[in-house]
Amino acid sequence: MKIWFATDRSTGCYYVREKIIEKYINREWIHEVRIDDQISFKINDNKEIIDVMADSLDWCDVMVLARTYKPLQDKSIKSRHKIPILLLRKAKELWKKVVYEIDDDFKTLFEGKALHNMSSVEIYNRWDKKEQIDCFYNESDLITTTTEELRQKLIPEKTVVLPNCIDFEEYGDFNFNKRWDKIKILVSGGITHLRDWQIILDPLKQLSKEFPIEIIFYGIDSNVLATTFKDYFQKMDRNNPLNQWMFSLFDFINKSQELGNITFVNWVEVKDYQKTLKSLGANIGLIPLEGTEFDESKSDIKFREYSACSIPVIASKVIPYSNNITEETGILCKNKFFNWYNAIKKLIENEDLAKRLALNAYNDTLKNRDISKNYKHWIDAYKNL
Repeated sequence: MKIWFATDRSTGCYYVREKIIEKYINREWIHEVRIDDQISFKINDNKEIIDVMADSLDWCDVMVLARTYKPLQDKSIKSRHKIPILLLRKAKELWKKVVYEIDDDFKTLFEGKALHNMSSVEIYNRWDKKEQIDCFYNESDLITTTTEELRQKLIPEKTVVLPNCIDFEEYGDFNFNKRWDKIKILVSGGITHLRDWQIILDPLKQLSKEFPIEIIFYGIDSNVLATTFKDYFQKMDRNNPLNQWMFSLFDFINKSQELGNITFVNWVEVKDYQKTLKSLGANIGLIPLEGTEFDESKSDIKFREYSACSIPVIASKVIPYSNNITEETGILCKNKFFNWYNAIKKLIENEDLAKRLALNAYNDTLKNRDISKNYKHWIDAYKNL
């Protein structure tokens, strides 16, 4: 079987949902996988795309369209957003099987129910992206996704759940050799997690007064935040209660920088993500999540990545973490000040508990989410088309 992952990206979910799948399937001589975005097209006199071509399309048995396709940057091509739609339909004409791979609840985004996720709304809540995704949903032969909650929001009868997995060849063995005299607390995520960070802001501020902790924000730079939202902040009413969390967050970032107890680590190339995550040497990993309708369709990948790095986890007691973390593999807490404060303090003061939770979570992930033991589920899903 020849499988083509038709993608336009090499960041974020690309690694988990495509790259490591390619790696393991290609080890089986009877199957072959390609990942590329090499698509050409024909346009008419009005600069409208009328046909698409791709060598990989002729080559493959199964084409996997991953997530969304960004339109061409050349705005003179009027129908550039239709490239993936035409690609899907060309595949069907050639009797290729088409799979749509999706790991986010775009329906909720389109309905405007995830306004806290500002960058995602800006990117996806547009007619051209919606047209793409509606086509992918309805005209694909199969949809693959990450969780049962998200499957129920798609087209359940033709959707298969393939949970996010970990490549332990990249992460290595369990290793809890961490200094406990100065605790490193890790918080990771991009700009869309600002409201989630609000949950842990006050507990961390209080704990930083009581313990020699270092707070690591992995995934965004404070200078980038300030630049990105400079104009936005100038227009915001500081007295509006709805805006207080954002101003509090930035006030805290500025104060923490002055105190020297906070570190910002930018996103890195996807090939370096695991190495960088391990190199941070975090003692505790925090995963705050509001628990919105959009959040309920997320996967537990952050918990799995922290676990593979031997980092004990404290997470919000909301789906997906409440479905996957037990009292033996982590700490779940309600999104209240004292719940988070007490949970973090508990691990700061109890290295043995932190190590036990980290080891149990590592073993659970190794047992249930090791890609070397699970990649054949992808093969089975494609073979059954």
